[in-house]
Amino acid sequence: MTRTPSRSMCTNARGSGRPGFSLIELLVVMFIIVLVISIVIPALAKARTVAKTASTDTLMQNLLTAASTFQVDERRLPGRFAARDMGSDDNGGTRGMSMAENVMLDLAGGIVQVGGSKPATGGVFVHPFAGTS
Repeated sequence: MTRTPSRSMCTNARGSGRPGFSLIELLVVMFIIVLVISIVIPALAKARTVAKTASTDTLMQNLLTAASTFQVDERRLPGRFAARDMGSDDNGGTRGMSMAENVMLDLAGGIVQVGGSKPATGGVFVHPFAGTS
């Protein structure tokens, strides 16, 4: 024998006969949703941080491998310009570059002369109109 719910269980507090949710039930559901969101958002932020860290670690490992390969092939450390040239007065202000840029320039294959053709294998192409306003 199945039991059917009484009329009082299916009506709202006013007893109008329409089924509905009470204010307490709605507040409990909203509280649960907010609680789940407050747990999920920090977990997503942590996952983003872990992904960025892994990406940076991979990039640094690739740079280390490239520098090691360059040193074995060229029998010198990467860096197009000597340290004394990097610290000269001609390399001051906004015209100069950092030591990291110097290393990256050498790892990329160096500089191709201004106005020359685009390099087929490595090198940084300097457009003839680059730097002019």
